Amino acid sequence: MADHARRGLLFGAVVSLAVLLTPLAAPAQSAPVPHRDPAAALVLSASDVGPGYHANTAVSGIRTLSEVSYGDTQKIVRYLDADWLGGTESAFNGLSLGIISVADVFRPGAPVDAVLRAWQDDAQNFTGGNRVPLPPGHPGGDPALISGTVVNYGVLIYMWREGRVIATLELTGKPAKLQRSLLIKLARRQEARISRATSTLPTRPFA
Repeated sequence: MADHARRGLLFGAVVSLAVLLTPLAAPAQSAPVPHRDPAAALVLSASDVGPGYHANTAVSGIRTLSEVSYGDTQKIVRYLDADWLGGTESAFNGLSLGIISVADVFRPGAPVDAVLRAWQDDAQNFTGGNRVPLPPGHPGGDPALISGTVVNYGVLIYMWREGRVIATLELTGKPAKLQRSLLIKLARRQEARISRATSTLPTRPFA
């Protein structure tokens, strides 16, 4: 399920579910993202999520255009085909919680706002979720905080933009285990990662 679900944000909740259900791997010192990937610095690492979580290599990795654009409208697919440079996701298992961190990079001047709105709507529709009021001083630009469900699991999704990067943080687990405060804390850590890397973002498709 993990490989197919990694298409993009429409199936982000399924990815999170895969993170939660995939057996735990050995502890990792860093997220299993190849160093050649320019977006590797934009997603959470094992040190960001802290002890008690293990890198999920079955779900983590470089995203492809076909995965990212699957299920989108023709208009959004055209945008992605012209302006999406590449992306990465890192995933982690806890005893009762799955975490996934996603970053997608676009060309300068790309219609990032339109893609972001479409992906936020996709995430809400696919999870049957609701938009949750944003906390004061929330991280990122034009964010959406979505609470939904997949199968018998709850899903919290925080999706926003940082310049020409669309970032997503997802938590999946039993509803009682999901904490919005943890989601926002992790989003702030990813926001800081993206901010540090802004000046070195590529302007051409990832190799």
